[in-house]
Amino acid sequence: MTELEESEKRILAVNQIVILVILVVLSLLQPFSSVFGLISLLLPGFIWAGSAYLWGEDAWTAEALFLSLAGSLAMLLTLVLLDTFLQTNFPMLVLLLLVSVNARLTQHYIWRIPAEVLPGMRKDWSRWGWFLLPLAIALILRLPWFGYREIQGDEGIVLVRAADALLGDGVELLLHRKGPMEILLSMGMWGLLGEINDVWVRLPFLLCNLFSLAIFYRLSERWFGRQTAVLATSLFAIVGFHVAFSRVVQYQSLVMMWGLGAVLAAERYRAEGRRVDLTLASGLLAAGLLSHYDAILFAPASLTLLLCRWISKRHFPWREVALATAIGTVMLALFYVPFVLGPDFQNTLGYLLNERVGTDSGGSLGDVWQMVTFYNSSWFIVGVSGFAVAGLISLWFKWQDWMVRFAAVLLFLAPFLFYIGIVSVPRTHVYTFFPGLTLLAAVGLVKLAEVAQSRSTVLLRLGQVGFGLWFVICASYIWLLFSWGPGEVQRNWESARPNSTLFWTTWDEPPKFGLFGFPYQAGWRNLGQADLEGLVYASNEEEEITNWYMAQADRTHCGAADLFLLAENVQDEVAFASDILQRSARQTIGNGLYGYGAVTELGGRKFTPEEISKPRTFDGIRLDVPLGEQVSLAGYRLLENDNGVEVVLYWDVHQYFNRNFQAFVHAVDADGNLVTQHDSAPECGINPTTRWEPGTLIRDPHSLVLPTGQPVQLMAGMYDLITQERLPVDGEPGNFVLLTDYDK
Repeated sequence: MTELEESEKRILAVNQIVILVILVVLSLLQPFSSVFGLISLLLPGFIWAGSAYLWGEDAWTAEALFLSLAGSLAMLLTLVLLDTFLQTNFPMLVLLLLVSVNARLTQHYIWRIPAEVLPGMRKDWSRWGWFLLPLAIALILRLPWFGYREIQGDEGIVLVRAADALLGDGVELLLHRKGPMEILLSMGMWGLLGEINDVWVRLPFLLCNLFSLAIFYRLSERWFGRQTAVLATSLFAIVGFHVAFSRVVQYQSLVMMWGLGAVLAAERYRAEGRRVDLTLASGLLAAGLLSHYDAILFAPASLTLLLCRWISKRHFPWREVALATAIGTVMLALFYVPFVLGPDFQNTLGYLLNERVGTDSGGSLGDVWQMVTFYNSSWFIVGVSGFAVAGLISLWFKWQDWMVRFAAVLLFLAPFLFYIGIVSVPRTHVYTFFPGLTLLAAVGLVKLAEVAQSRSTVLLRLGQVGFGLWFVICASYIWLLFSWGPGEVQRNWESARPNSTLFWTTWDEPPKFGLFGFPYQAGWRNLGQADLEGLVYASNEEEEITNWYMAQADRTHCGAADLFLLAENVQDEVAFASDILQRSARQTIGNGLYGYGAVTELGGRKFTPEEISKPRTFDGIRLDVPLGEQVSLAGYRLLENDNGVEVVLYWDVHQYFNRNFQAFVHAVDADGNLVTQHDSAPECGINPTTRWEPGTLIRDPHSLVLPTGQPVQLMAGMYDLITQERLPVDGEPGNFVLLTDYDK
């Protein structure tokens, strides 16, 4: 091998230095523009891809680049996780530089890259031209009206947790039952920009979604060739779940990127035996598991590929395996050890075992069918399933490299058997079926084309036309459901559903629960927190949504409210006290008020973490009296009305409640006799204590009707409705907190 010319050495070295200089400059400009912030999250990956130490002759190939981007993002977010727990408060750019410098130091042998690298790099990138077809399909379905959607409740939860964690409350990560990566990625973008809106925070998830397509393309090509890869990736690009999750601040795109990345790294290790690929497979799988437990379903295919390498070479590299395992284990331990020891582990375990897995034999095939034929057309599911059967038959008769083919089958079979045979409520987790299903379908399509061509060219052409028509019909269903924002088909299914003759279903009503990624507006972007300054508002919208758009303005579910914000197009309407709507000024929020501005203005108003973090203060009298170990009465506020007084209690939650407690406010006279009282589950029964989360300040109003001119003492506390036992208050035998003397 000949060495690089001096000029080529300088070009490669200067390229790495320029990227580092860009990061340094950006760190001085923080906060900076949204575009630069998004690019900064990815720059370390470009440095990794050019590292001779990591990739050797593979440096700067597209495959190495996409795996490097996935790997560096995993390392970056792991550093953010560590920084959050240690509360070192490093700026995001410092963390980016740590990743980048680490990669740069590995390139001190850059002049040893053989001269074949540059021609090979050009050849590799030209081969990826075929990927432009599925990429174009993906962009057509993902970018139009990307900014139309308002956030959903689960996204609101992620964003509030990200804000709290950015401000130093690392416990928020331990209260999240899905894994911390969706929060950490939001923190990364938010920490770089300083302020963010609901569109820009989604963009990193969109990019991860597209990276997963690129990784899937290369994996398919390695296993079955370019033709199969183009078909498989094109089919995967129009899967409704994959399109929907490209538009939400949720974990699914991360699971796909890192899960498929782990399988691709394992395949590279099987074929070439490089230690870095084994380590990368372990790290990417760990990153996927830090996103959601779904990522474990990629482990069987990855492990099969590793076993294939070890069996064929009749050698088990203990040191390499130990190192790779240690890296993945350390990444997982950084979160899951504190999580297991933390406050929410038992609740999460109970939820998974009792509500998701349960005692049933597995998920209902009818429910799964309804979900997959709602997110995709029935034509797509029937067609892909039929093609996949043909693919399975084709693979059955090919015994060469049977373990590789078995890994491809496991990519579908592992999630399918798990969610059909074990999990009682799969819901949208069936998205994990589709990488393996579309890959097998593509294998079947190629085989069917070969059979048709061997019999008649006319038959082949008819098959190609039929497939093209089928593909367009299936893709148009996805366009109508997800890409055409103003249609809001899911919200208006009865009147707006796609043509029922062309897009037939075996059910009349779509699933009611667990739906994500569909276009939806209620008009919240039109309102600003400034409109509510100093006011208490109520609404029929989910609190997780209004907490974002109203910037944590003071909200109540019952009692006195200055303003009721009535959303006409509310998606998941929440309960509120029946009289609050009549007693409050009303402002109606109509759908479409923001309209197409969601595209042109890219999400409207931006928020800082301080504006979105959970409220820690309130306008009232501070007490901070503990009631047992679970909660403290932080304080209270008195609001007089015509009939008496509304006592607003503020509860500061320390631990989870395993059963519901009643809150009470009693008014007693000078002799201790009860004058009047108000006992109820908190917030008029709308927010029971079993829903409370540690670190939350709960606003709990209680209305008392008081006789005029009679002085009373107001006291408050909590008790178990079944046992009547009150939560203990130190120094008070009656286990109550004395609030104040009051005379109306």
